[in-house]
Amino acid sequence: CSKKIFVFSFFNFFHIMKVSKIRINGIDNPIGFSFDTISCSWLVSNTKAKKTEMVKIDVAQDKEFKNILFHKEGTNLNSSCEPLEVTIEPCTRYYVRVHATSDQNEEAEGVGFFETSKINQKWEAKWLKPRSEDQYHPIFEKDFEVKENIVSARLYISGLGLYTAKLNGKRIGDEVFTPYYSDYNTDVQYQTFDIKEYLQKTNQIHVELGNGWYKGYFGHEGKDKNWGSEFQILAEIRIRYSDKTEQIIGTDDTWTYYGSDTEGSDIYNGEIINRLLWEGKENPKKKPVEGQIKGKLIERYSLPVTEHDHMKVHEVIKTPAGETVLDFGQNFAGYIQFNNKYPKGTKIVIDYGEILQQGNFYNKNYKNAKAQIVYVSNGKEELVKPQFTYCSFRYARITGLGDKVDKDDFLGISLYSDMEITGYIETGN
Repeated sequence: CSKKIFVFSFFNFFHIMKVSKIRINGIDNPIGFSFDTISCSWLVSNTKAKKTEMVKIDVAQDKEFKNILFHKEGTNLNSSCEPLEVTIEPCTRYYVRVHATSDQNEEAEGVGFFETSKINQKWEAKWLKPRSEDQYHPIFEKDFEVKENIVSARLYISGLGLYTAKLNGKRIGDEVFTPYYSDYNTDVQYQTFDIKEYLQKTNQIHVELGNGWYKGYFGHEGKDKNWGSEFQILAEIRIRYSDKTEQIIGTDDTWTYYGSDTEGSDIYNGEIINRLLWEGKENPKKKPVEGQIKGKLIERYSLPVTEHDHMKVHEVIKTPAGETVLDFGQNFAGYIQFNNKYPKGTKIVIDYGEILQQGNFYNKNYKNAKAQIVYVSNGKEELVKPQFTYCSFRYARITGLGDKVDKDDFLGISLYSDMEITGYIETGN
């Protein structure tokens, strides 16, 4: 009898109806996106029911749903795109609960959330740029302290052309190429990041800028500075405490900047990382000047672009021309990373290519694009990969290391929008 009860219970445990994949505007728990319209989607699974009999949707600012701001229910709500007529406020998180009842009287619910950006809230920050005589790639920084009992902490940030932000030495988020591409004459996107877990009592934020699409070498005609010629940054940190107070740290004249080790960066030409760039030179911290943009600052609409597949080198090829080429076995969009274990002064050049011609490396099909990574070592071990460029490639020509190229030292990383893979196909050819 006890065995029968166990089998029955085991069967029911794995056949309890579920409500999952609750998404807002098709995105899992979006933070800081543009919410001109709001729609909800969800998935009912793990059931033998033929249909959902009733769906109830609640929206609240608290996880416990004690104060319901919006309620909707019906027998024919659209699980792939149901509009939510919610009045939203700036810098606010909203929880969304979906409760479903099947035609077999099964019930289940799930919860997701979305969080608004600044919307029409005034920025307590100014656009900053380096002085006109400083044409190097800058790093902007700011030191600040925080109190205890933090409830929430957010970073609202944008940059021209691209930015990477670090807090206390740790990169904020896992996105690349922020703030993404825009028609910079009309608008510039900004992102919102939850930084609560990065904070310590004493903090330092670093924001490094690259050329990107905004001011780098880009376009079929090989132009640079297509939209502008100056690096710029805008950032605002908002920290809320349990005593209802708020601390705001915005970009202003208390920030400083200095030159980074990025000697050059372009979407088309690639990137130069020179760890000896400032050796024997002065690189003082300076006060920035106030900047200004042409377009309007708007909430993000671009999905996150992140690292995905990690691909080992399929083969190291010695070409008829005597060059060393890495073959990753397939074409993909991304970049190569490697661990620097080379002596000071070592100069490694990586040229990307999609095909071989008569067994030799070839990338003239890129036309005016160099598609090249240059790294100059200072002798210190570190993980090396570009921040402000990518390429579509299968092959990579390696120069600067002689014949001693170990395929296990290099890793290919694919980059694309952060999306769920729902299926795949494998073919023989």
